[in-house]
Amino acid sequence: MIDGSLFLTAALEQANETIRSKSPDVKVLVSSGYTSPEKAPVLEALAVDGFIQKPFEVVKLASTVRDLLDEVAVS
Repeated sequence: MIDGSLFLTAALEQANETIRSKSPDVKVLVSSGYTSPEKAPVLEALAVDGFIQKPFEVVKLASTVRDLLDEVAVS
């Protein structure tokens, strides 16, 4: 899970690339409270696997992570 405040820097892209280079099958989830519609293309370009808006309930986080993990099991 990567904090979306990294939208403000190239660090989000670097973190995603580093994670993917070490474990290509790992799922990357981004979380942020500072999002806007213009950020959606950034997430698409990075090919992250999921996004969760802050603040979030623990149940929502668990559900989102479960969905991502289930995608791995199906693939």
